[in-house]
Amino acid sequence: MTGRDAFLAGFEDFARTARVHHFQNHTEKVDVVGTTALVRFHYELTYERHDQRYRASATDLWTFRRHDDAWIAARRTMLDVSEEPA
Repeated sequence: MTGRDAFLAGFEDFARTARVHHFQNHTEKVDVVGTTALVRFHYELTYERHDQRYRASATDLWTFRRHDDAWIAARRTMLDVSEEPA
């Protein structure tokens, strides 16, 4: 997936079509150097979508850039992704 609009469309679709039953994040780590921040966390998620229930987990690595007074997401990388029927 490339581009801002496609990236946001994925989140919007999930928010519109899924019902989250459980979310928990672990092992948060934030590193900031100048105007760049790296955020890493592991999460576990149980959700329902299209009458199917799923259990997912992954480690997210986000890169943010400071622009004026805001942190803007520049990149998301998902590692160790696991998803199965719940």
